Amino acid sequence: MRLKIRQKLLILFLSLTTLSTATVFILGYIVSSRALAGKVEEELRLSLKRSSEDVNNFLQDQKDEVRAVAELPLLRDIFSSLKNGTYGDFERNRKLIEHFFLQYQKNRKAVQAIRVVDTKGQVLVKVKELKIMDKTRAHPELPVISVGSLFEKHFFAEMMGLKKGEVWMSSFELGIDNNQFCPPMIRIAAPIYLDNVLSGILLINIWGQRIGEIVNNTIGKNYGYSFLAEKNLLDPERHGIYLYHPDAGICFLNQTGMGSNFFKDYPETVKLMNKDEGAVHNLSSSKDLIALVYYSPYASQERGWLMATVADRDKVLAPVIQQKKVMLAVGLITIIAAAVSAVLLSKTLTKPISLLSGGAKEIGSGNLDYRIDVSSGDEIGDLARGFNSMS
Repeated sequence: MRLKIRQKLLILFLSLTTLSTATVFILGYIVSSRALAGKVEEELRLSLKRSSEDVNNFLQDQKDEVRAVAELPLLRDIFSSLKNGTYGDFERNRKLIEHFFLQYQKNRKAVQAIRVVDTKGQVLVKVKELKIMDKTRAHPELPVISVGSLFEKHFFAEMMGLKKGEVWMSSFELGIDNNQFCPPMIRIAAPIYLDNVLSGILLINIWGQRIGEIVNNTIGKNYGYSFLAEKNLLDPERHGIYLYHPDAGICFLNQTGMGSNFFKDYPETVKLMNKDEGAVHNLSSSKDLIALVYYSPYASQERGWLMATVADRDKVLAPVIQQKKVMLAVGLITIIAAAVSAVLLSKTLTKPISLLSGGAKEIGSGNLDYRIDVSSGDEIGDLARGFNSMS
């Protein structure tokens, strides 16, 4: 079947317009969708980065304050009186510092307990949860009574290695009181030096609640949840434990014997755990995204914290999905408009040719008076007028 010129032009115009329009649309669709999805993922990374900075600022403030309190002259007076054997002065100074710490704790909601410890591990002063603790333990070497001993604690030797001006921070862990677990906390210690000799340690317990609040506020509850886990290549028992999670029951597996491990729950993230600037990964086990950033309050690549956000992919990428729908609608309308334009254009171009063809047939059949209706002023119109003048 022979195609008429109008049909040929229509096919040509439809092919050109729809192909070019579809190509531009598809490229724009892909580029803009990727750009918007990348922006959403970048926002997840930045949110985690901001939260890690907030946690760092909180801990740094606590460290700075513990360091400053350790420089109080009254603390040096306690150890000076012990060194000089003036035990009456020691008791007076001890009462003064106990009442100072009591008032101090009233204004510091983050503080759980404050201890002053000597180099033998004896707790000389302890204020815990707005209460001055009783002294019931005889000092092994001095004629004074202490609150208790930290000598057997695993962290005591670490504190004894502190140099002047340094600060030590413990692991984030559950407190233990009378063989029962307490809410999670962090211990921060600073040395007390007398005549350039280490005389004791100021040890302050900080509630972990504020850290949990910062992590929890990383993402809106409608979009997902955030949590804190530990990376610890030095202690396998702590590697991967949850430090904060909306489901508190899975935290501190190493202490409670119950709970879960981050790297077992999300094995795909092992390769991402060193990303200081954050990384975003599509979880294969669900439709969720997981964003992860590494932060170490211990200034170590072997031991630190992993702050993570698990986000509902459909919700956080809702703007991308909506944009795709809009672009599909716009693209479809554009293609339809291009097709209609092609039909109209082909009709406009082929109508004069059809008239010329019809006129030729009329004249060929003997109708020499036939005239072509000329309405266009282009070359085809000139051709039609020339045709009329010859007939």
